[in-house]
Amino acid sequence: MSLKAKLVSTISAFCLVLALLVVGVFAASNATVNLSGSLSFTADDVMASISVTSTGAETDLSNKTGTLDQNSANVTMDNLDLVFATSNTPIVITVTITNDSDNRAFTVQTDDIAVVVADKNVTLTSFKYNNNSAGDQDVVASKAVTVAANTSVIYTITLNLTNPDANVAEGAAWSVDFALANVAA
Repeated sequence: MSLKAKLVSTISAFCLVLALLVVGVFAASNATVNLSGSLSFTADDVMASISVTSTGAETDLSNKTGTLDQNSANVTMDNLDLVFATSNTPIVITVTITNDSDNRAFTVQTDDIAVVVADKNVTLTSFKYNNNSAGDQDVVASKAVTVAANTSVIYTITLNLTNPDANVAEGAAWSVDFALANVAA
């Protein structure tokens, strides 16, 4: 075989291997699994507005709002599905509850956030609230937070990947139940 034929066959074989490698890389799927979520609010004789946003997700939550008044005792926000934008960026969910009353306070109580994380590769790194009194504070299960008339309380939930090199496992979910109650005059 001549030198020219050997060179052409070597270059052809190299191009074939390179083409197969490129096709293999593009064919490898990087599956992303939603971190499904929900929020529920139950109210007892309160007037409140609710706003939910997030940062750090591929598509952040925005324009998620609700209103509670004497005629509506419950608001539920389901299908708050999130996907981590990058493996080392946390998802931060912000829930703002505003007291729309001019003269009455109410309390907000929640237990710890329910996060299904066992073997799901998601870690709850922070669950805090801020009602403009003492800065960010950790949420304590069954401890009521008082929201004065025409003020707000802001809850922040921070979720991280446990292992940044792995995807979120199917079935990972988060949910929080808030109970709002009128403070007797």
